[in-house]
Amino acid sequence: MCGASHDTELASETRLTADFTFVARDINTKKAASVPQLQLETDEEKTVFEQVEKQQEARKRLRKMARKDDHMRVVADAAKKLLDKAAPLRNLPALADARHILLDATKLSNTFMTQPQQRNTAGRIFGGFLMRRAFELAYTTAYLFGGVRPRFEEVDEVSFHLPVDIGQLVQFESAVLYVTSPSHRTFEYEVGKGDAPVDAAALNEDPDSLLHCEPESSDGRPTAHIEVQARVIRPEHVCSMLSNTFHFTFSYDPDIADRIRLPLPSTQEEAIRVGR
Repeated sequence: MCGASHDTELASETRLTADFTFVARDINTKKAASVPQLQLETDEEKTVFEQVEKQQEARKRLRKMARKDDHMRVVADAAKKLLDKAAPLRNLPALADARHILLDATKLSNTFMTQPQQRNTAGRIFGGFLMRRAFELAYTTAYLFGGVRPRFEEVDEVSFHLPVDIGQLVQFESAVLYVTSPSHRTFEYEVGKGDAPVDAAALNEDPDSLLHCEPESSDGRPTAHIEVQARVIRPEHVCSMLSNTFHFTFSYDPDIADRIRLPLPSTQEEAIRVGR
């Protein structure tokens, strides 16, 4: 009876919460297609609808803010602070803080050719397939970075910049952008978050006063935030194009918190990615 009770308790426990956004396109015009409006009947449905609507509005505000000059100046200042912090690792690695590591050292990549069985109804590569490949690479990156099996916490924003066609070469590259751990302070500039305006003058203060060091997982576990970029490679034209960007969060057992190293950027591009 005890075993049955335990199984029942586990069966009723929430293991995963996920929100999905589907985009409707006309198969002939390739433009946005209209979708039926929802009929909200219960208070619960209205509450959920309002929550998601607020999330979408917040994302729109962030996208608009990202295009403003003031925002870009703040990001550039944050990137400079990050590069200054990484200078000992780049120039004097033998004397640098042993808890730090260059972001470039956390990178993994793989390249493959897309196949017909991976296509969607529009004849392009199915986005879910790309997400799965990105997740697998992100998990491997987190595993190698922490040295123990990580626990998946969250998939954050997924961006589809360009469609991927059948027979194209696609390269995935992952990196640990930042970590949260009580064992050290970690960069997390509050740039463009929420409704409060960003105080650019604050970025002229001592960098350590701008750092966030609290674990982000719900139960206080140290976390690693992985970004995966997918690029379509066209060797004939000697070029590559960014097609997708994925963000994942993994956590580790608190016992290894002291082993989690702080990744720091070595280039301006990397610093901007973290600063954003």
